[in-house]
Amino acid sequence: SDAAMEDAAAALCRLDGARATYYSDLLSAVRLRAAVDRVVSQSPPSRDADLQSLGLTSLSPEHMAKLAGASTLNLGGNKVRSLQGLPALPGLTELGLVGNPLASLRGLGALGLSLRVLSLKGCGATAHAALLSPALLSQLAGLQRLAIDSASLPPGGLDTLR
Repeated sequence: SDAAMEDAAAALCRLDGARATYYSDLLSAVRLRAAVDRVVSQSPPSRDADLQSLGLTSLSPEHMAKLAGASTLNLGGNKVRSLQGLPALPGLTELGLVGNPLASLRGLGALGLSLRVLSLKGCGATAHAALLSPALLSQLAGLQRLAIDSASLPPGGLDTLR
C-alpha cells in the first residue's frame, strides 16, 4: 500500500542519510502517483488538480500527463526544484507554484499559450530572474496574470515583463 511505502521510505531516510535525497524522490513519486490517481478517478474527472503541500520533489512526466484535462494545477508548498520534463497540458490555464525552491523554469514553456495565470511567489530569485528570458516569455505569450515577489527581480526586471 502507499502508506506502507511512505513509512518505509521515511525510515530509510532516517537510517541512510547519504541516500536521503534518493528516498525523498522515491517517496515523492509515490505521493504524486496517488494524488494524480485521486484527481483523475473522480467522476467526472476534476478540472482542478490540487497537489499542494504533498512533499513533492519532482514531477514525473508519466504521472503529470494524466492531468491533461486539468485547467487549474496547484503545486504550491512542495519541494519541486525543476519543471524539466513537464508535459504539454493543453487545457491548463492556471498554475500555482508558490513556495517551491525552483532552481530553473526550464520546462515551463511546454505549457505554451494556454497558460493564463502563473504564481511564483516564494520561489526565489533564480526562478524570477529566469522569467526575463525572451525565449520563455515568447513561449508564455498567453500569460495574463503573474504573481511574483518583485523584490527578488533584478533592477529593471518589471519593465522587461511589461
